[in-house]
Amino acid sequence: MNQRQIAGISVGELGLGCMGMSQSYGPSDDNQSLRVLDRAIELGCNFWDTADSYGAGKNELLLGKALKKHRTKVFLATKVGNVKDRTLTSHQDQVKEDAPWIVDGTPQYILKSAELSLHQQLSSAKTHNDKTLLQRQIMSTDAQIDVLVYELYRLTDEEIKLVESR
Repeated sequence: MNQRQIAGISVGELGLGCMGMSQSYGPSDDNQSLRVLDRAIELGCNFWDTADSYGAGKNELLLGKALKKHRTKVFLATKVGNVKDRTLTSHQDQVKEDAPWIVDGTPQYILKSAELSLHQQLSSAKTHNDKTLLQRQIMSTDAQIDVLVYELYRLTDEEIKLVESR
């Protein structure tokens, strides 16, 4: 597969969207999904895309299993913003109103989601060669972009220190 550079890292031109491995297209089979992820690596498809909302976190847990074997080879993109765990959102007024869909772009929620993704769901696969791209899934009206960028920079700086200390 042809490769492209993202931040100096070689990634396959085609990425693998992993949402269907945990939701939306019928029952999921983790063993079959893990075989697909293995095969993707064999074919040079090392840019995998997930989100904390896919399967309410189950997709990141699944990828965490695959990343134990392939972490140094995978460039992982994960997204945050769609609220699945309503206990985490800053918009408890919408929770009380039983809103069918909550989008939370506040720095507080994004950081909680990033911590959950990086430290709980994907943490077992972290290595010194960690290549994770965190993306906001949906731009919401409560976005404080300057505060968010600062907090994500701070989180990244803490992650670098964590990796260096191992």
